[in-house]
Amino acid sequence: MEDRPDDVPLRIHVADLLVDQGDSAAALAHCSAALERDPGNAEALAVLSRAADRLRPDDGGERPDVTLSDVGGLEEVKRRLEASFLVPMRNPEMRRLYGRSLPGGLLLYGPPGCGKTFLARAIAGELGAGFYTVSLPDVLDMWVGSSERNLHGMS
Repeated sequence: MEDRPDDVPLRIHVADLLVDQGDSAAALAHCSAALERDPGNAEALAVLSRAADRLRPDDGGERPDVTLSDVGGLEEVKRRLEASFLVPMRNPEMRRLYGRSLPGGLLLYGPPGCGKTFLARAIAGELGAGFYTVSLPDVLDMWVGSSERNLHGMS
């Protein structure tokens, strides 16, 4: 990987092997790197989905007990999240019928204290997914490869 960090098929293959070996966290890191270089890559998204399905609470992520119904207001935001993200996540057959893939992720933006983290927890709660709280200084490092290592070490 060090010699060919931009090789998307290699990263996907390594991620697939890691999922099979039970190292979903490392697989997620490789899938993320592949999707940074080739957003929407169907094979990377499929491996990412397999890896995410195998993550359990003892992998480090908490299982939030809040859902979108616990979020006050933001009705338009919740409606759009439901239609464009949650329904396709819950119904893979619907994605296949319409020939659509999920976006690479969600970008929540706004000033501090406006509820971005609470909304993210509620989305994870809706899906029964693990939730990791990570801040930028936890990941970024000026040395090549250190940020990836930091990300891998969080799980």
